[in-house]
Amino acid sequence: MDKNIPQEIQRFDLSARIQHIIMFTTFLLLSFTGWGLKYAHEPSNASSLWITVWGGAKVAGIIHRVAGIAMLLDFIYHQFYLLNLARKKDLRLTIVPMPKDVIDAFHNFMYFFGFRKERPYFGKFNYMQKFDYWAVYWGMFIIGSSGFFLAFPVMISS
Repeated sequence: MDKNIPQEIQRFDLSARIQHIIMFTTFLLLSFTGWGLKYAHEPSNASSLWITVWGGAKVAGIIHRVAGIAMLLDFIYHQFYLLNLARKKDLRLTIVPMPKDVIDAFHNFMYFFGFRKERPYFGKFNYMQKFDYWAVYWGMFIIGSSGFFLAFPVMISS
């Protein structure tokens, strides 16, 4: 092995890693507490038992709201993080899907099914990672909107 080639490549700086930890932690908290709160009124349901793990519906609701606000603040911070990278001319568009990704996906499936002997060469991010990033990115608008509607139903309905 060539000694000039690094064994590990750091894809994300510390700020991006912290953002990721906050995002997946708040997502899990929102999922677990939201599921329990949605069906807490059914006494023989597993979600009612799950609500007791969180200390009751009131505590689960507080956890859910705090996690939602933390997720929203993390997303807003991510926007400023991207703007700062662009300002420093350090924003690389390697996460943007390109036509090559369609070809890479096709070649990758051909490799999986044994019709190609070699895996395709991917850049810094492959098509699956790009899909995952953009699914979360645009999903934040859906999650944020629905959370806002549920948090302020009177204001939304008037």
